[in-house]
Order: sequence, then structure tokens, then C-alpha cells
Amino acid sequence: MSKNKIFFSCIFYFFCTHFFVFGQFLKDTKAQNLATLAVEKIYYFDFVNARIFINQLEKQIPKHPVVPFLYAYALSWENFPLQKNFTEYQQYEKYLKTCLAQAELLLKKNKKDIEGNYFAMMAYSLMAMHESESGNFWTSVEQGKSAFYYLKKGFDWGEQLADYYFTTGLYKYYAVQYPETHSAAKAVMIFFPNGNKAQGLQYLHLASAKSQFSKIEATIYLHSIYSKYEKNYQQALLQTQVLVQKYPYNPFFAIKHCESLIAVGRYAEAEQLLKYFSVRSGRVYRTATNTFRGLIDEKYYKNEKNAQASYKKAIAIESVDVRYSKDFQAQSYVGLARIAINNNEKEIAKKYLKKAQKMTEYEGLKDEIKRYLKKL
Repeated sequence: MSKNKIFFSCIFYFFCTHFFVFGQFLKDTKAQNLATLAVEKIYYFDFVNARIFINQLEKQIPKHPVVPFLYAYALSWENFPLQKNFTEYQQYEKYLKTCLAQAELLLKKNKKDIEGNYFAMMAYSLMAMHESESGNFWTSVEQGKSAFYYLKKGFDWGEQLADYYFTTGLYKYYAVQYPETHSAAKAVMIFFPNGNKAQGLQYLHLASAKSQFSKIEATIYLHSIYSKYEKNYQQALLQTQVLVQKYPYNPFFAIKHCESLIAVGRYAEAEQLLKYFSVRSGRVYRTATNTFRGLIDEKYYKNEKNAQASYKKAIAIESVDVRYSKDFQAQSYVGLARIAINNNEKEIAKKYLKKAQKMTEYEGLKDEIKRYLKKL
């Protein structure tokens, strides 16, 4: 893979997983309120009422890119995490292409149009992400380049719109973090604006506190950063507490809070959360359920037999998404390795650890794997 290809593959990787900001972009108060209500219903997993509000919004501003974007956003959460091989993806892609076309019309009238810039960026970013996950890297790179063009325009808009602290914060943090995790990307960073992790976190906290509509997305990413890269599990827990308190029926938020509770050793509370997502049939929910069930059985109940059974169920789930489930499976492999070590099955433990090592981006888990491999 070329250096440019590697870098542009990462540009959209970090900022389009759960990213929705429209804030003060919508100048019409009624439209702004309808969009807000639609997003709230999406986070509550109330997709019927979400679409009612989107329909009303479409009547209010029929040619605005926010409308097809919201339809796409609802569809992605309803089928979370949406992948390109899902039957729903075809309709999702149509919505994004409509969003892009309408955004480009706004930019044709005014190349500095903030709304047009934002929605063009998002449409390109989301399409690029799915192309990348499907292995269509050259297509994803071209779309990633277009997304980055619009992303750069927002770097100086934070003072005008607090919501833009979110995009700027993400770029500044991941422009440093991604090359640290993927060394092949380091060589091309000299061609792009400098990053700064501390400043990136500062901007994300500003977005979480001050932005009008990107608070939740900023909170999601703060959790991801603190749990995955910073190894600050108490800070990660603070972020997920906000999410589950505001949206108690969102199963993905329950997964992330359960993960945070386990990371700080609050297993009994984590176990109570399993009921909010364990009944769902999606791969990410099944993978998370079995991984967390295994961790609770192993570390809280000290029942290695039950833990081993749950871990094996987690790693047996096929065709999982790369955004979330792969890391859950990595945790299960490490759990199986711990059990193998306790049973003096060193070669089996090594096999599990090496599989986990290839899968995870969690720095804490990487450290644990290295410690075990050094001892074996």
C-alpha cells in the first residue's frame, strides 16, 4: 500500500464512525428543532419517531443535505454497525449520494458555505470508510482525499461555531496517534497540518462542554481515546456515564459503559448492564456479550470453565465488523490465554496471544500481551 494511500485511509477512519454535527448551521429555528428531535430519537433507538421528525424536516427544507444525511444516519444506527454487505447499505449509499449532490449545490452558490462544506465532508467520509472496510482501498483513498479537503476548511471555525472544535480536535489528536499506531503513515505526515494530542483532547472537551449538537459524538470519542490509547480508564468511565444517563436505552452506549466498568473492576455493575444488549442478535452485540460475560466470570466469579466457554463463543462469531468487534475478540483471545497459562498450556497461550496482538489497538491490552509473551 502506498504512503498516500495509508494516510488517506486513516483520515476518515477516526472521524466518521459516529459523527453528526449540524448545530447552528440550520438557520431556521423550526428546522433546527426538528433536526435535534430526530437525532435525539435516533440515540434513543426510536427510529419510527425519528423518521417522523425527518419527514417533517423534509417538508420544511426539502432540498437541504441535512435531510438525506439524517435518513442515512437513522439507517446506520438501526443496523448498527452497518456494513457494506448488508442489504440496507444500498439505500444508505443512495442517501449519502443525495446528501453530497445537495451539498455541492450549496457550495456552487457559495464556496464558503459552512453547511455545504460540512455535509460534503461527511458524505465523502462515510462512503470512504465503508469502501475501506470492504477492501476497496483505491476508491476509499479518492473519497478520503475529498473528505480531507473539506475537513481542513473547518480548522479555523471553532471560534464561530463551537461544534467545529470536534472535527479539529479529532484531527489534531489522530494526526499524532494514527502514525504512532501505524508506523507506515509517519513518512507522509510532513505534508499535512501538524497534530497535537493535548490540544486535540482540549478541543474535544470543549466540544463536549460547549457545542450545541456535537456533545454526544465528542463524548463517544473521548471515551474511545481514553480507553484505547491513553489508558485512562477512570476518564473513559466518566464519558460513558454521561452517555448511559442521557440515553439509557441505547445498546451501544450500554456496551461502552459495560466495557468501562469492567476496566476499573466494577464487575457487579457491569453484569447488570448485560441485559441491555445481550438480547440483540447483531454480531457486535453477541461478541460484546460473550466477551464481557467471560471477563466477569473469570475475574469476578473466578469461574474459568464458564469464562472459557464464553470467550470461545466470542471468537467463533464470523464476519465481525473491524470497528468494534475485532477488539472484543482480541480481549477474548487474551482471556483464553490467561486460562491456558493457569493450566500450564504455554503453546496454546502463545497462539492466542499472537492472534490478539494482530487484532487490537488497545494500548493496555498490547502491554498485557507483551508481558505474558515475555514470560512464556
